[in-house]
Amino acid sequence: IDYDLVEGAQTASIVPGDTTTITFFNSLTPPPTGRAYIVTRNADTGEDVGGACFTIEGPESLTICDNDANDTDEDPGQIRIASLLAGDYLVTETTAPDGYQLADPMPMTVPVDDVGRLTIDHTLSTGSLRILVASDAGEPLADSCVSLNDGDPICDNGDGDADGTAGVILIEGLFPSIYTVATTTAPDGFELAGVTSIEVLPGAEAELDLTLPAVPTPEPTATATEEPTATATATEEPTATATATATEEPTATATATATEEPTATATATATEEPTATATEEPTATATETATEEATATETATEEPTASATATEPATPLPATPTPTEVIPVGAIEINVTSADETPIEAGCFLLTGPVNVGPVCDNDATDESDQVGQILITNLPEGAYTVAQQSAADGFSPAGPSLANVTGEQTTVVEVTNEPEAPATGSIVVTVQNEASELLVGACISVGTLDVCDNFTGDSNPTSGVIELAAMTVGEYMVEISTAPDGYVAAEPQNVTVEADTPTEVTFTLAEAPVETGSMSIDLQLPDGSTPDPADACVVVSGGPNGDYLETVCDNEGLDQD
Repeated sequence: IDYDLVEGAQTASIVPGDTTTITFFNSLTPPPTGRAYIVTRNADTGEDVGGACFTIEGPESLTICDNDANDTDEDPGQIRIASLLAGDYLVTETTAPDGYQLADPMPMTVPVDDVGRLTIDHTLSTGSLRILVASDAGEPLADSCVSLNDGDPICDNGDGDADGTAGVILIEGLFPSIYTVATTTAPDGFELAGVTSIEVLPGAEAELDLTLPAVPTPEPTATATEEPTATATATEEPTATATATATEEPTATATATATEEPTATATATATEEPTATATEEPTATATETATEEATATETATEEPTASATATEPATPLPATPTPTEVIPVGAIEINVTSADETPIEAGCFLLTGPVNVGPVCDNDATDESDQVGQILITNLPEGAYTVAQQSAADGFSPAGPSLANVTGEQTTVVEVTNEPEAPATGSIVVTVQNEASELLVGACISVGTLDVCDNFTGDSNPTSGVIELAAMTVGEYMVEISTAPDGYVAAEPQNVTVEADTPTEVTFTLAEAPVETGSMSIDLQLPDGSTPDPADACVVVSGGPNGDYLETVCDNEGLDQD
């Protein structure tokens, strides 16, 4: 137990009367081992993401990072361990791929002479956005609400605000991106701020200052009175009362009623150059009509004493004009090049910010530049804009969004580099089996300039006996067995066609290799050098490649061909 059998046999001579000693040295049996294969992927897209590090604890412990000396696979996002003691392990991620969150520890079992497999899905790290809302004087303002990318409003100290401070809105759990921020509700006495953009990075907090302008104070209104009124009152034992009202060129009517020693009151309304009319000691009721430029009526008796108060005409105040606000405008110039800085057709772009513009395409009616590879957009109000490429030139991929700040009377230049589109790819999945359809371990295949062995660099399938070549450009290939598993003969090459986003399956069925044989010559002699009688000469032959050969051969009989 725990020791290996000694390979081979020993020859011993038996001498009469002596003890012949034969010694076998047994070595400890090495513990059973297997292999490990760890894949790190984007949880949303399924794409491999590299750069992770792990501690692996179990029958043995080790630390390994993607593409370090312990990783036998050169592909990012794929970690292979060529030899690991068989058993159960706990795999703990110590470094996540850049921009992703650490994964939870996961168990992995490494079987004897086989592969322990583990796939770890990663989610992007999130960031946060802190928005500071203040007045022009820098004083924090409570009770405002904002929206991101035209989403639902998030209000100060309401749902979605992780900071209880008035005037501060903290939004957490944001995936890395460029966000458009708009004020949807302002406190009483303040106006909404303009739309702006800000980038949130993974694992970081972005900060944005929002300044809300105060609501303007209304201008006072001046009121002018033309045609003021003059009033005269006289009291002296009058006998009649008369009342008249006059306007510009009116018709006036006077009525008088006689009484005994009454008190008379006269009221007059006058304009420029008024004329007074009096009625003395009337005894009846009379009606009189007069037309003048302006008429005032006054009532008096004999020798009356009258007092009059007049208001001079006022000059009306001129109206105060309301100034028209002039919004500063600037421009954005977008220059598009390939990776070698050669100008290429720019494609189409969208702008979002204080105003939304686009799509504007290279040399269309809305592009104010006639140069290929350059788009000019003018008359843009000041502020922050997100510049997003909607489409690129044929054979190129659109670039990610950029931020641009427009200043009045200035042109902001945005440089964009387009990378060539990746060619369409598929995969080749090669199954190596025997005539009983049992998977065979240890084969190597060659495809073009690639030579890939089962469960080694370039094989993206951890199953023993299956070799998968990923990301193969669409086209025609010849696949052949470059190294057959022990005891088998390589099959004929096969031609395959790789199609986009499709695995192309190839199966090689290998026949067992014929057993190689040789011959053995045995010379028998007696101690005196003479040849023994054939009837007395027999030998036992044992061993062989598998250790299971056992035959008794006698001179000139059976297997003896001499």
